[in-house]
Amino acid sequence: MQTLVSFGSAIKADDKGIVRGYLVRFGGADLEGDYFTKDTDFGRPFATGVREPMNLYYHHGQDRTIGKSQIGFGFITKDDKGLWYEAQVQMADEYQKMIADLAKSGKLGYSS
Repeated sequence: MQTLVSFGSAIKADDKGIVRGYLVRFGGADLEGDYFTKDTDFGRPFATGVREPMNLYYHHGQDRTIGKSQIGFGFITKDDKGLWYEAQVQMADEYQKMIADLAKSGKLGYSS
């Protein structure tokens, strides 16, 4: 079985560490040339319009400093355009605040 990685579009962030944007867009190829539709099997069911809980991690848990630590929590909602993800970065940690600042400055995007 092959694992696909999808790089979503740019995310928006605010001063409180809320990050939001499309994790996956349907139609057209992503940066890796992978193509997703509303019928793609994501390994768990996503019903249109239903908010599904999902933890937030940084750099797929591969960052040397943060590692596999969860940096926040949010919800994915499937709509006609893709999988929308809105999460709250935990701001109590110095590194997580820096990640939130990177997101706010437009230097981060989602990757699934």
